[in-house]
Amino acid sequence: MANPQARASVLAGVSYAEQYPAIAALMEGPGGLLWVQRVRPASQFAPGEALPLSVTLQFYSAGMIASTTWHVFGTDARYLGEIELPPRFKAMRVVGDRVYGVATDELDVQYVVRLRVVG
Repeated sequence: MANPQARASVLAGVSYAEQYPAIAALMEGPGGLLWVQRVRPASQFAPGEALPLSVTLQFYSAGMIASTTWHVFGTDARYLGEIELPPRFKAMRVVGDRVYGVATDELDVQYVVRLRVVG
């Protein structure tokens, strides 16, 4: 924007949240395990990627800022480790050693995907 007054006016209407959620998603794994997907820390966002999260939650999508790392907890709430899933993949269900979900390519085309967890 070339006009400084117009720029100031636009920037005055934009605000950013002071806080954002720590957890993006929860999912039940095999045997009652709990999978927890955290939100990426701000330091992991590419320049210009961070979203103005002060917009109402109706526009907020945790998947847009979610980490690719899922933390796994046992039925006794003990931390067991972590699983790394591909970027642009939304895990939806775990059955045995398979993770089912939706992958989105660079053109925002979605695909149903089944991944095998190996450890």
